[in-house]
Amino acid sequence: MLPDQIGFTCAACHTGQIEYRGTSLRIDGAPAITDLGKFRNALELALAQTDAVPGRFTRFAKRVLAEAHSAEQAAQLQGRLQALLAKIQQVKTITDTVADRNVEEGFARLDALNRIGTQVFFIDLLGAKSQGFDATANLAATTAPVNYPHIWNTHWFTWVQYDASILQPMFRNAGEALGVSAKINLVNPATTLYKSSIPVQGLYDVEKLLAGKNPHSGIPGFTGLRSPMWPEDILGTIDQARKERGRALYQDMCQGCHLAPVNEPGFWTDKRWQPPNAADERYLKLVEIPVAAIGTDPGQASILGTRQISLPSYLGVAGTPNESRTIVTTTFGAALAAVVDKTTNLWYDEHHLTEEDRDRLNGHRPNLLQTKGIYKARPLNGIWATAPFLHNGSVPNIYALLSPVEERPKTFCLGNREYDPEKFGYRTECAAGTFQLDTTIPGNLNTGHEFRNGPIGNGVIGRALSHQERLDLIEFLKSL
Repeated sequence: MLPDQIGFTCAACHTGQIEYRGTSLRIDGAPAITDLGKFRNALELALAQTDAVPGRFTRFAKRVLAEAHSAEQAAQLQGRLQALLAKIQQVKTITDTVADRNVEEGFARLDALNRIGTQVFFIDLLGAKSQGFDATANLAATTAPVNYPHIWNTHWFTWVQYDASILQPMFRNAGEALGVSAKINLVNPATTLYKSSIPVQGLYDVEKLLAGKNPHSGIPGFTGLRSPMWPEDILGTIDQARKERGRALYQDMCQGCHLAPVNEPGFWTDKRWQPPNAADERYLKLVEIPVAAIGTDPGQASILGTRQISLPSYLGVAGTPNESRTIVTTTFGAALAAVVDKTTNLWYDEHHLTEEDRDRLNGHRPNLLQTKGIYKARPLNGIWATAPFLHNGSVPNIYALLSPVEERPKTFCLGNREYDPEKFGYRTECAAGTFQLDTTIPGNLNTGHEFRNGPIGNGVIGRALSHQERLDLIEFLKSL
């Protein structure tokens, strides 16, 4: 029996909040301006104080066990709390050995992939020491933070994640559930391996709710979770003359990668929409750009294909065996795909799902992974609500993104929710409690996706834009 557990939902990372002159806007599916690292540290401190500070555990026990509980029940609860604190300290002692290599994430960012790898292949395997397996080799530093991605329309893309690495929605969602500490048995072969607390049916239900109906099933258009419209009554009226000048710039300099605007017919007839599958659903294959061409920080694009994972052979994951054939080694991506596949298939078996139902819960897509060293270019609808920019959040606003790299801020602060409608992003003053991002650190690089005069390539994607052209293009982006 897996223990009861409280954890994060998708909303923890994918709920934006913008402030402007005293008005607050809550935006479902937009990046959260939160610092989960600080939250985790504060939660661990609160747990330690609950055990150590006189009177706190008594109050805690009354809330958990009710007012009328026995001394034995309180002792059992305190034992569980102390066991949890010991596990936290055990993990911290080991993870501190790589802390000097960590790239601080701060507000609006998380090294999600490396954290998933550490949770599943280090923390969840610590108990395998009794089986003769030491998971310490699987520990890695957090070196590639990414801006929490906005999630509207994501279901209808073929490949997802910034690096276009994952095809199947269930693989994506179940893997992320494991990354935020869903329980899984990877250490006790005497019981059911891959038994987990992942709410598989719930993940499917959330995915379908966000996806909406097939966008080609009637009048073309996304339903489900849709991108937010620019709120003219709060952030200012769109200047129509500037917008039309920006439209011409978008068609000339952006549309080749980001496609026609979602609110125009050309988007829905684009040849990148794939033919219907057996479920009569069509998916959009986004433009994929090699890291060498786009020139942005390469860290995130390489993790799944280069990070190595060792696993005890009893888990039945394919890989290169050691001499005694007790351990296999494979890439992080292949290991995660195998573990998620075995975990979800166990749930399907336990619930006696037919092949048809399994295919439906998998989103009519196989569990495939690609690691091509690329970043994808997605449509820009709702882009106004998704700062900071580039996959690693290293550029604070669209005005800076449309500028040459030398004009982009080398350092700026994240954590301020006050919006700047002219520059198209959050204000970047370093107020108390904010996080200063240094773009000279690998993992934080603000290079690439650059507009400058000279040869195209090596991160340069278009000619230099004047100040007025940047503002005109921003005005058009407001309308998407």
